[in-house]
Amino acid sequence: MGRTGPDEQAHYNHVVETQLTELWSNYGKLFELWFDGGVLPAEQGGPQIIPLMRRFQPDAVVFGGPVGWPSLARFVGNERGEAPDPFWNTTSNLEAFDGTAEVVGLGGSPDGDVWSGGESDMPNRCQLKAFQGGWFWRADEDHLVHSLDHLIERYFSSVARNTNLLLGMVIDPRGLVPEVDRARFAEFGERISTIFSRPVARISGTGTVLTLPLPNGRTPSVLGLMEDIRHGERVRSFVVEARTPVGWITLWRGTCIGHQRVERFDPLTATELRLRIMGCVAEPLIREFAAWEADPTLFSVPMDAARRATPAIRRNREGMVTITCPDPNLSLRYTCDGSEPDATSPIYHAPFPLRDGGTAKTSAFLNERSSSVTVTAVFGIDRSTWSVVSVSLDSPFANDGHAGVAHLLNDDPDSYWHTFHTDKSKSAAPHHVVMDMGRTLAVSAFTMLPRGGEGVPDRYEFHLSQDGVIWTLAAAGNFTGLRTDPNLRLVELGSPISARYLRFVAIHVLDDVDYVVVAGIGVITATS
Repeated sequence: MGRTGPDEQAHYNHVVETQLTELWSNYGKLFELWFDGGVLPAEQGGPQIIPLMRRFQPDAVVFGGPVGWPSLARFVGNERGEAPDPFWNTTSNLEAFDGTAEVVGLGGSPDGDVWSGGESDMPNRCQLKAFQGGWFWRADEDHLVHSLDHLIERYFSSVARNTNLLLGMVIDPRGLVPEVDRARFAEFGERISTIFSRPVARISGTGTVLTLPLPNGRTPSVLGLMEDIRHGERVRSFVVEARTPVGWITLWRGTCIGHQRVERFDPLTATELRLRIMGCVAEPLIREFAAWEADPTLFSVPMDAARRATPAIRRNREGMVTITCPDPNLSLRYTCDGSEPDATSPIYHAPFPLRDGGTAKTSAFLNERSSSVTVTAVFGIDRSTWSVVSVSLDSPFANDGHAGVAHLLNDDPDSYWHTFHTDKSKSAAPHHVVMDMGRTLAVSAFTMLPRGGEGVPDRYEFHLSQDGVIWTLAAAGNFTGLRTDPNLRLVELGSPISARYLRFVAIHVLDDVDYVVVAGIGVITATS
């Protein structure tokens, strides 16, 4: 109900308070109260929520509740079922978020002063294509139900990361969960049960080293760790190793354990597993250290953590290179001489300069025998003297300074140009931007850094000009693999073209969404 005046607000408050009185007093003791989008405080004209909670459900855990009442469950930063890693149950940030935008940095703190568990929520239907982000039913959208493999991966990015998974269920006009959704939920439960149906061994204990003997002939592939959280999250870092015929090998590195952490790895032959607590604030109290056998065909991705990871290489406008990895527990090794990274290559610790261009390569390592694909980024000249001449549309939404067409002059996915607009007739592709490179250059290749996700151009054109008036189409084509590979794209020319001005055109974008988003545009020169 829209708020158009004090009388309407008062009527709205009465409806809310009457409805909540019914819901909270007729159905017994409730475990959790969820306020989607938060609550308008009573002092600002909102309904009297706190007195009702105090009267009817004083022991319920609250998510996003009114100011003045502790919210002991919290938003993880997105509605994709993906918790940050690490995720600590303790935090000092209980700011209310309405869920309309993703927020980074909500993984809590080991030194937080409030215990507030994480809830990783997601709809059961595709957020990009389904009605209202997949949270509500609409006819003819059964094909947008998430696949079983997708749900399994979300389990391992939520429950396995010390949070709860809240899976949205749409309700159809009958007041029931549609059959296709019901069947998928059943399959999901059955698959999880199957994954954990073959326990190999488990122990509990205290101290900084726990050893788990393995029965002969068993080949575990899933590990679980749990702390006794009645006494808090004491572990700050850990490593799990296996004694194999070739000696001890590392299976898993991590920081937070908390209520539960779960990891997968290739089935291995070993006589024992060893948990070593590398850092803690008090004596570790391990509720469970367990192993299961699970057939790798139950998963759609590699079991090995390193082979699941794809590192990313970025460079800012000043020529400083940053390397990141979605799994913070892997070691990043890199080279800048064109050679392939191996277990002897330097470990990445901090940004380093590559101002004159060059080739950077990186791989993520779990141990000497387990590494990710090698990611390569070819950087051209720095763009410290470049400027944007014109743009077809720069979104009015600056997104806290992260958005704006000037961000095209670096290679950082956390800052970007986008065309999102409330007027969809304006925001949809095609869109273009014109840049002055500051001087005439012999351009031999173009670079494009995708931001990741929807809106990234999958069909493009690059134009060059000496004067910004007469243009030559230098390259056109399609970018592939954008869903799984967020790294820099290189578009090479058959021979160098001299030009001062560059025009990039996003002809079409991934998922046919109604806006364009790009993180960086650059060039390689014949001399760089």
